Amino acid sequence: MTEPKLQEQRPLPRSRRRFLLQAALASGWLAGCGGGGESSALPTKLTYTSEPGETLGAGKSETLRQDGIRWQVTTTPPTVVPGRITVDLLEVTPANELVGTLWSFTLTPPNGEDFVVGRTYEIGRFADATKAGLIVIRGPFGCESASGKLTLYELERDGTTLRRLVAGFEHYCETNPHALRGELVYVAT
Repeated sequence: MTEPKLQEQRPLPRSRRRFLLQAALASGWLAGCGGGGESSALPTKLTYTSEPGETLGAGKSETLRQDGIRWQVTTTPPTVVPGRITVDLLEVTPANELVGTLWSFTLTPPNGEDFVVGRTYEIGRFADATKAGLIVIRGPFGCESASGKLTLYELERDGTTLRRLVAGFEHYCETNPHALRGELVYVAT
């Protein structure tokens, strides 16, 4: 009797492994396996893809995590601008000294509303009665006007303290037809 031949095992592509791991963590399937619970399923990060010709991302794709970056998050009190969230990614030295601002995102729900998880909003630079506001700044550069979409996948606040934010965006700067697309994930530590 001959031994059955085993098929050659090839590793899954990195993107497929990452997808399977995120799905397992999100479903709780790996709970108790050293995953650290739900809040560790998504690390704090900014991932973006800039189309060639798009101004802010300069046609690049990148993922920025917490290494060498200080994440500064502020929310405004309901008496000022209800629901506004600002996330600044600040470049710091190994001694945690500020070098400069890498990116800044200010998300504001439509006037008179609060953000609703799962909803996709049309955006302008500033919020109005029908659009959410999304101000995107990279270093010293920003846009006089903006259009696109903003989707809130997760939002958890404790009063005016942001605990968790997962948002996807498609941002067009002024009349430029090239998009900056990405995902902003913030998990308080």
